[in-house]
Amino acid sequence: MEHEYERGEIVTYLAALDAGRGKVFGDLPEGNNKVTFYRFVDAVMAREPYRSAARVFWIIDHGHSHHPATFSYWLPRHHPNALPVYTPTHSSWLNVIENYSSALTRKALTPNDFPTPQALRERIREFERWRNRAARSIRWHFDRDDLDRLMERWAGEGITFESASASA
Repeated sequence: MEHEYERGEIVTYLAALDAGRGKVFGDLPEGNNKVTFYRFVDAVMAREPYRSAARVFWIIDHGHSHHPATFSYWLPRHHPNALPVYTPTHSSWLNVIENYSSALTRKALTPNDFPTPQALRERIREFERWRNRAARSIRWHFDRDDLDRLMERWAGEGITFESASASA
C-alpha cells in the first residue's frame, strides 16, 4: 500500500508575548524569513508602551529569521530601547511564548483537520483573541532554589540528571 503525501500551503504564525501584561501579538505573514520577522518586530515596537519604554527585552531562540549573527545587530539599530536575549540552545522552555504555542497547538489546532489554509488562519486568530481576553501578568521564575528542590525530588524518585537529560 502506498500513500502520496500532498503538501499544502504553509501557514506562518509569528507571535510575541508581553509577560508583564500577558498579551499576545500575532501576525500571519506570507513567509517566515528575516524580512517578515523584522516587519513583525517593527509593528510590535511601534505600539505603546514599547515605543517609549526605557527597555524592551526580546527573549528569543536561535531561529534563522532572528539569529544572533544578524538580529542582535539589526534590533538596536532600529529600536535603540530594545535588547535581544537569546535562550540557551535546547532551552526553549525558558521562553514563555513556547507555552502559548503549546496551548495553541493542543487547544485549537488539534486535530489538524482544516479544509483550507484560511480556516487555519482564522482558528489561530480566534485563539489569540480568546487568550487575550483573559490575559494577565505572567510571574514565571525558576531560580537556584527551585533547581535544588527539583534535583532533590528527582533523587528521591531515583532519577538522575543524566537519565532526565537522556529522556528530554
